Amino acid sequence: MDQLVTPLLLTHQKKLLYWSTKKLSFTTRILVENQVLLSTIWYIASIWVFSRSSMLRVQQLVQTFYGPGMM
Repeated sequence: MDQLVTPLLLTHQKKLLYWSTKKLSFTTRILVENQVLLSTIWYIASIWVFSRSSMLRVQQLVQTFYGPGMM
């Protein structure tokens, strides 16, 4: 299953890297995270069962996007 999730996470990682270069407020970061990453992840997770390692990767992407001290 991870082989199906990995390309999805890589795509979202690239999107979040793009957005992380922008000077965004905390509130705007939450909006971007919910609209770019988590909405798709939760939709896919309703169909597939994510492994623990995949869910940890999602958590890591979110924490990296917020930056140090934001979570």
